[in-house]
Amino acid sequence: MEIPRAVPASGAVALAVFLGGCGADSPPRGCPEIALMRGFTLVIEADSVPEIPPESVALQVCQDGKCRASEVRLSPGSASVDLGCSGTAPDAACSASASRDGSLVGSWPTDDFVPGPLTATVSGEAFGPFSADLAGVERSSGAGACAHTAFQTALRVEGGKLLADAAADG
Repeated sequence: MEIPRAVPASGAVALAVFLGGCGADSPPRGCPEIALMRGFTLVIEADSVPEIPPESVALQVCQDGKCRASEVRLSPGSASVDLGCSGTAPDAACSASASRDGSLVGSWPTDDFVPGPLTATVSGEAFGPFSADLAGVERSSGAGACAHTAFQTALRVEGGKLLADAAADG
């Protein structure tokens, strides 16, 4: 008679983690896409960065009479630079690099907003304030079982104005 063997504790933990997933709003584990961050992304274009760039800015967003605010830490932005391919074959290796472009980028992960009208204000020491009435939007990634949708609104300060970044729609 064969005696059943117990699953080692490490195997049970691995199985629980595998079956647990990342939450109802995240794509299934086998999906290659990265789950979308909920909240706001912010790009301050080089033409709007003050002579002494701020390390952070205050972002206040109001929707349906409720306002929330957060400090958004900023990092140097960059543009992709195509470094070409090693040949023309379908399996040729291609590469790119990032080059700082003078912009600043940051984000505010939050679940406090839904798609629809909102008012946003960005300000900081010797920066702004820049305000605008904008539309909060949802973005989608993936397809089929890997489809994922989240509130994600891209904001951009360019030419001294606050805008919703339509270029990020996809």
